[in-house]
Amino acid sequence: MKEMYLQPEEIIVTEEPARITTVLGSCVAVCAFDRRLKVGGICHFVLPSREAAPSDDLASSQGNMGHLGSQVDIAESASLGRYADEAIPTLFRRLKQLGSQKEDLIVKIVGGGAPPGGAVEGEFSVGASNIEAAIRELRSFGFHAESQEVGGHFGRKIRFYSDSGAIEYKKMDYSSHLENAGPSEKKRVVSTPSEAHLQVRKVLIVDDAPVIQKILRKILESDPEIQIVGVANNPIEAEPLIQALKPDVITLDIFMPQMNGIEFLESIWPKYKIPVVMISSLGKNEGDMVLQALELGAVDYIQKPDLANIEAESSYLCEKIKMAARAKLQREQRTAKKKITAEWNGDHSEVLIAIGSSTGGTIALAEILRSLPTKIPPILIVQHIPYEFSLKFATRLNEMCPFEVRAAKDRDELVPNLVLIAPGGYQMRVERTGGKLIVRINNDPPVNRHKPSVDYLFDSVAEIRGKRIIGVLLTGMGADGARGLLKLRQRGARTVAQDEESSVVFGMPKAAIDLGAAERVAALGSIPQVLAHWSTK
Repeated sequence: MKEMYLQPEEIIVTEEPARITTVLGSCVAVCAFDRRLKVGGICHFVLPSREAAPSDDLASSQGNMGHLGSQVDIAESASLGRYADEAIPTLFRRLKQLGSQKEDLIVKIVGGGAPPGGAVEGEFSVGASNIEAAIRELRSFGFHAESQEVGGHFGRKIRFYSDSGAIEYKKMDYSSHLENAGPSEKKRVVSTPSEAHLQVRKVLIVDDAPVIQKILRKILESDPEIQIVGVANNPIEAEPLIQALKPDVITLDIFMPQMNGIEFLESIWPKYKIPVVMISSLGKNEGDMVLQALELGAVDYIQKPDLANIEAESSYLCEKIKMAARAKLQREQRTAKKKITAEWNGDHSEVLIAIGSSTGGTIALAEILRSLPTKIPPILIVQHIPYEFSLKFATRLNEMCPFEVRAAKDRDELVPNLVLIAPGGYQMRVERTGGKLIVRINNDPPVNRHKPSVDYLFDSVAEIRGKRIIGVLLTGMGADGARGLLKLRQRGARTVAQDEESSVVFGMPKAAIDLGAAERVAALGSIPQVLAHWSTK
């Protein structure tokens, strides 16, 4: 894959697969990906518009890409990338020249930060105004863009993958960006961005430890899209606060006096049905309780943060809280599923099923496996989960299924009637040795920030020959598994992604669908029948 660096005021559109890197302070990047042509482009603009707009203002859009024509050549000057109302139309014009149609484009906005205590010039907020200008300009073209990572008191280093539309980002100390910023950017940055474009999520913290309360406050309040509306020392104190404050998300400790987190989910939660994120130390004693909490309706869990890692953890924890606010509640989504009573016909050793999942996946996987018959092909699963939890999870599934389910060990052979779950904190891949397929468990680096990673498993399965391969991507935050599922489909595998309605978080399946990786999109309750049909053909 080609490596490219995008400078401020530049626009890059490429047909060649490329990883495009840029650094954003108050600047904004607009990233566009054509899911049909598998091409992408990105612009990096510095200001919303020219102070004195030219007579042939490119922003006079008619709400579609048709008016852009080809008056400006694809090699036009970088000056057209300085302002939002010039850079964005130019980006779309270049994509149109490659054959892109509006309905095939996925558009995202990144950047627009503001430093705490930054300089002020008049009433002009560069970061916030850039975001608002991008939203306004995209609306004029008929796009409702997804804000991937905007606002806040951070600079950002981002990588945009032109062949998939994926975006990776890392928050940075704003001062390091300003050291390299141009004079106009240094002068015009202000301390507080406008939040008119943000959807602020109200959070209630329920935890009896003052130090955890303090750390959670510090982390979550660093994000302009999160507001801490209250703190309760236990669930008994929490109930009147829920009634009065109407939070969008609750963070919930497991062990507390008077009533623990599990008891809260059993007794108080059903009255209000507010998304809950469990706070866990991820220790041996909490594994079963966290899994029980997820079964009772909690959306997700996070590890108890500490001050030593606060900077590294902030972005990930804030992302989880905002995701929880948008998630479908699992207890509400759950419906009774019929078990497949007929045995799957055919030679099960000729079929291999690989499944990936994340947020909401523990429940989804349980529902799928409990619906399967006694005799099944070998199944490999990557669920984003810590090591101790993965062992507990495999044990719980094994107790409810008629076939064997266990955490995978290095060199386990893939055989019928066996489900292997990747152990948390390790990568799992498949390889052929002496005519047999085995799994290799290793300590390779994270992929897409995950270990185990769905893409890591799928990439290895895609290399297997002589098997009927089925790839499945379930509910989860992010895009891990999407590119791997596409690779599987390109190599002849059957592929299915969970639909939006039945997904707790429609992140990973959506990314796969957008890439064209899913041969079929199915509700959770239908996936066992899909597997049965494809396995016996």
